[in-house]
Amino acid sequence: MSILTDLYLTGVSLALQTLIPTIILVATHKQSMLRYLTIPCMIWIFSCNLRPMDPYCQIFAFITGPIFMAIPQAATILLIHPLDANDLIRENPGRTKSLIGLFYYAFEQQSEPRAIETPRQVKGLHPHPAYYYDAKKGTTVVSRGSFLLRQFAVLVWQYAVLDVVQFAAHHKPVRPVIDGIFTRLDRNVSITIWVERFAGNLLSWFLIARICIDSRYRIASILLVGLGINSPQDWPPLFGRMSDAYTLRNYWGTFWHQGLRQPLTSMSKLITRDIMHLPRPSILERYTNVFLVFLGSGALHLTTDIVMGIPFQSSGAVLFFTSFVLGYMIEDGVQAFYKRMKGPGAQTCSKYKRIVGYLWVALWLGISSTAYRFPGSQRIPPHELRTVPVSISDRIGIVSAAGFTFIGGLALLFGLKAEI
Repeated sequence: MSILTDLYLTGVSLALQTLIPTIILVATHKQSMLRYLTIPCMIWIFSCNLRPMDPYCQIFAFITGPIFMAIPQAATILLIHPLDANDLIRENPGRTKSLIGLFYYAFEQQSEPRAIETPRQVKGLHPHPAYYYDAKKGTTVVSRGSFLLRQFAVLVWQYAVLDVVQFAAHHKPVRPVIDGIFTRLDRNVSITIWVERFAGNLLSWFLIARICIDSRYRIASILLVGLGINSPQDWPPLFGRMSDAYTLRNYWGTFWHQGLRQPLTSMSKLITRDIMHLPRPSILERYTNVFLVFLGSGALHLTTDIVMGIPFQSSGAVLFFTSFVLGYMIEDGVQAFYKRMKGPGAQTCSKYKRIVGYLWVALWLGISSTAYRFPGSQRIPPHELRTVPVSISDRIGIVSAAGFTFIGGLALLFGLKAEI
């Protein structure tokens, strides 16, 4: 099939994965058999997209992820914590006066797993930046104009960063292709290559991946707020601050986006509490939940690997994400030992402990990410990577583009109070 045909089919699949549970949510009661039939139907739609597509067109991976995540999200709102039309009307009577309003509100419940501005809003939602704080009123005021201006300015800077990174990747020396999970971690690989991998892993997780995900979120917010469909309050920041990522738990639970937390946690608790009947609270239940959530995240990223042409046996997605269960155990054990040694009056997080924490997170991400990121770098060589459709660096030169990015970053930091 051609790229256009694949794009059409994946686009239709994404639309169906969103519209089917939306219609079922409004049109059926909580015990309806149609709800139970919806999930197998969605699994079948997803399976039709689980095949290698053009690896150089990364939009396939971006679309396949939401197609996969629509399944646990639908299971959450239709079966695990079921909602119906009456619940939606009680929750937000102002937006559900008409049938169209009711369907749109149901559409939001399926397409926004964080459940913003609802009783089910995900814990740890990132607040609006201090830029919107009104000192005279003593509260945060997010006007439409200031929101759109700031979102657009940050989006332009993000584009510039991705452009500079793409230019640098295209001018990087080509490495020979080496496949297999254990060759990625081979101790015989030169120190130079390991340093490059380590730095590339950190750059990817702290900056590039964040920008790639966050930029799409900002584009959607500009469109929907600009058209008056949503208010700025409906679009809190997707990511937190890097300065909070001094533990692995904080990295995923505070700094990273919360788009996967609610559906994956609902599925994990269904298994540990309702099926396995594990004692709660208990260490077994806690870490089993952590394992299942990261297993679900690994499965999600495995599907995007397959779509990008990385075979199941070569993908390190599941290995990488489930490794954080061990990371959490080590982290929790060290913290518990420290508290026992220092006593109950010990400082919870001094600046020195934060420094140690940053080094720990960097070490874990810098090394473990190789198992996950390496196949993609071999499948799509850096010199063929496309992160932006039109390169400004190719036209004005890398020095000018990097200068604009640096100055723009300072302007955002001090002028618009961007939070690092």
